[in-house]
Amino acid sequence: MSWLRRHWRLALAFLAVGLGCILLVILYIMRKQKEAKELAAQLAFTVSTAKVAGLEDDKKQIDHALGQNSAKAKALEAKILIVKREAVAVRTDVEEMTDDQVVAAFKALGF
Repeated sequence: MSWLRRHWRLALAFLAVGLGCILLVILYIMRKQKEAKELAAQLAFTVSTAKVAGLEDDKKQIDHALGQNSAKAKALEAKILIVKREAVAVRTDVEEMTDDQVVAAFKALGF
């Protein structure tokens, strides 16, 4: 009589434990991937907010240095709006949002 025929319950238990361990490893990897995606989204949002802060500071400096040079100020405002739209796009869908809604959503995110 073979070993497997005598100890089939033990072999079945080893197989179940092995499959359980494989399942645990797969679940752990999936959880880490989700955390990595969340961190990547947070990093993209942080980079966008830093760009917005830099562009707003540039706008203030140009306004101060050139008085009321509205052409450059409007160009910078357009860039700021584009970067704000990118920042909000990390969290929500912005395709159907107006410019005012994008600015409000950006402020609602805490910046």
